[in-house]
Amino acid sequence: EYRRLEPGDAMIAGLHIHENSLAIVECERAVGNFEAALDAARSIGAQLLELQMQDPENHRVVGALAKSFALSGLILENRGEGEFAIEAYQQAGNLFGKAVRLNAAVDDYHLGLGNSLAKVGLLENDLDKLKGAVEVLAEVIPDNPFKPDFQRTLADVFGALAKNQRDGGHFDRAIALEQRAVALLGPVVRNNANAPADVLHSYAQRLSHLAELQGDAGNFDESRQPLEEAIGVLSQIANAEYAKPSYRSTLA
Repeated sequence: EYRRLEPGDAMIAGLHIHENSLAIVECERAVGNFEAALDAARSIGAQLLELQMQDPENHRVVGALAKSFALSGLILENRGEGEFAIEAYQQAGNLFGKAVRLNAAVDDYHLGLGNSLAKVGLLENDLDKLKGAVEVLAEVIPDNPFKPDFQRTLADVFGALAKNQRDGGHFDRAIALEQRAVALLGPVVRNNANAPADVLHSYAQRLSHLAELQGDAGNFDESRQPLEEAIGVLSQIANAEYAKPSYRSTLA
């Protein structure tokens, strides 16, 4: 309505509309309405592309467009369409990189860039992208303690790097990486009674892998504590009414 009444502010009003629409997409995805969420993300992205053509150097437009691609990638990943998810995350990463160049003071752009690198690295098992994601996210996450999804992504990256070290026979390095992941997510879980189930699941996975590594290294006494904590965390989410099968699988 405001955009109609004030044509001179059409760009600003349109940007606010699309930012709120992307928030709705996040809600649709969270409740499992993947098809509706993906259609909406693509539609919003197309409209943001038109805005970008009008003002190519507007960092907020570029950042919002990057977020539309990142959300599309997340939805595609949730639907099991990994190849298409990678393409969306790559587009998001390029756009977040441009947004950082346009305005490096906005933490959300750095978080988005690191998250996109991490997602592609995890899906492709690309060590260079995983290491790049660590550099970006580790720099900005300490200043954003109330965004657990990004902390979960960084913990997952540490876990993937730990697996690579384990496969190479470097158990001490693998254990150190998993300990970094546990130290990152531990405060999030303990200080937030409403921590998202996906974050709790990731924390339990990291604890479980840490215990497995410690057992493989012969440190059986040390392995009991993280394993017991992982079971306790998983028990909270595996028996919930709408628990994902993966939660029960990890607990088993």
